[in-house]
Amino acid sequence: MAPDGNRGENELVLKYGQPFRLQCVDDPTGKDPLMLYTAPKSWDLTSIIPNSFDTRKYGEINLTLGLCSRKNCGPGKQIPAAYTHWYCQHIDPHKRFETEGTPLPSNEPLVITHMATNRNLAAENTVIQTLFGPEFLVSVQNYRNIFKRETWQNLWIISNGHQCK
Repeated sequence: MAPDGNRGENELVLKYGQPFRLQCVDDPTGKDPLMLYTAPKSWDLTSIIPNSFDTRKYGEINLTLGLCSRKNCGPGKQIPAAYTHWYCQHIDPHKRFETEGTPLPSNEPLVITHMATNRNLAAENTVIQTLFGPEFLVSVQNYRNIFKRETWQNLWIISNGHQCK
């Protein structure tokens, strides 16, 4: 907050339900960042994004993620802009309506949902060996328990750099 209580022009507050894009750290020029996208499945229920790894839930392939540059995204381009839009939801399904439009709390668990497919960003329980060491596979899939609440695979935390309580 600014000293007078007003938010500065450059300070943005992300709210529940507000569309946003997940993008990689800008290149030094800042002109063409890479954005995270996913796409609906094709007619035969396979992913239209080529990938080297896939995971399945009850035999069905999970939606995979891809990266596209801003110049290849939008009307008449390789990737429709709608495939890069995400929004956040409260972890409790009963509180989602009342928290819609309120600012996201920092360092609190939340659910990140893809707007076009209505599926959640998920960390799969699959480890892949990469050049940087072992990493978990990330996909787009809803993982819920018997109480219709998202499980650990769908929970994320947006941190402001301060330690959690």
